[in-house]
Amino acid sequence: MKRIIGPIPVPRKPCPGLQGNVPDTDSLCPRRNGNRLDRQGWPLAWDILPGNTADKTAFRALIARLRTRFRIGRVIVVADREMIAAATIALLAEHATAPFDFILGCKLPWDQEVATEVLARPGRFHPVAPKLEVKEVRVGAHRYIVCRNPQEAVRDAAARAAILAHLQTTLQTHGPKAVIGNKGFARFLTVQKGSVTINPAAVERDARLDGKFVLRTNTTLPAAEVARAYKSLWRVERTFREEKSTLDV
Repeated sequence: MKRIIGPIPVPRKPCPGLQGNVPDTDSLCPRRNGNRLDRQGWPLAWDILPGNTADKTAFRALIARLRTRFRIGRVIVVADREMIAAATIALLAEHATAPFDFILGCKLPWDQEVATEVLARPGRFHPVAPKLEVKEVRVGAHRYIVCRNPQEAVRDAAARAAILAHLQTTLQTHGPKAVIGNKGFARFLTVQKGSVTINPAAVERDARLDGKFVLRTNTTLPAAEVARAYKSLWRVERTFREEKSTLDV
């Protein structure tokens, strides 16, 4: 979903579905533009929603319209990590008459099952592309695809090493007060009464994220195809750019 806001001339008038007033022009209530693309990136449908529509509310509306408007035997919905939630998965997969398959990005590092179970599992990554490797992990009935960019993993490790070196130097030189409240340091610290130390377990947890993103899916597609499908979301971003520039939506 993208929020699109047009020029702001005056006078102003009420805009349906929104709080307050907006410009007195046909061009433009603030609005959200929802697109649905096929596997090759060709647009299937557009929807215009009020500009203050929340992401998940807009997502539910688009899924409902997809079910009623198109008579398609099988649908796999691919969406980014902002959409993953128990309610979203139920909306997609547990519908009585038209269940959809899904490929959804996971929220790292806040998804506890991913952080404690999925990323902790050993296993070999299989190359898909020069900057993409994948492995499959199952936790109960949940299927996850762990994706890694080896080059980005090296950069993440180097960045963390630099932060830890700076943190250690700051602690030794200026003492605990110099690091408390620093958001860049906070995730690596253990703060106890009278002392501040680097937390090795936190460092290890952070290292598990190097160069990675994790997908959850209920499909039976090969792991490599799941990863490619998710990476193809760039086509959605391109469509939004075309609508706002070339098509002047």
